[in-house]
Amino acid sequence: MYPTPVPPEEGTMFGGGSSVSGSLAGDLQHISPNNKEMLIGRLEALKSMTLEEEGVRDSVQKGLEREREIADMKRSFSYDFLELVYRLFHVGARHIAEMDKKEVEDLDAIVYEQISAKKRLSRRIMWFSCVTVIGFFLFCLFTDTSSEFLRSDYIKKRGKLKELFGDNYFPHDVLHERIEEALAVKP
Repeated sequence: MYPTPVPPEEGTMFGGGSSVSGSLAGDLQHISPNNKEMLIGRLEALKSMTLEEEGVRDSVQKGLEREREIADMKRSFSYDFLELVYRLFHVGARHIAEMDKKEVEDLDAIVYEQISAKKRLSRRIMWFSCVTVIGFFLFCLFTDTSSEFLRSDYIKKRGKLKELFGDNYFPHDVLHERIEEALAVKP
């Protein structure tokens, strides 16, 4: 009346993913036709659900693959950017290293000349400040001594003039006139 169902192999997927053993397949032979139709309907529903799950799984898998591709693109972009920066620096360093030796020597000479000029200027400033300090010290020393000497000489002369003129001594320009008069009038 109905074809005999062929039992599936051991370990194969059946319906919602459960494996069916041989004893269960043997039990299916004793199911009534109404129950068989209901079972077939349920199996088809499970199959359609499995197909939907596979579609969702495929879409999820595609999404994951797309995300992986985007991450790979980002990684490759950052790698390319870093490689570009490295090459720029490498080329720049090579260009500096390949500069003409004469230009490098000229640059060294200019720098050395500037350093030498600064050293000479600092030496001159140092010598000038030392000479200025020593000269100021000597000036103060001799000025003080000479003023003391002049003052003592002046006091001596003043004493003599006072002896000569007495109370009529005026320490002004009149003094010169009186001296001239005194020298002109001889007793």
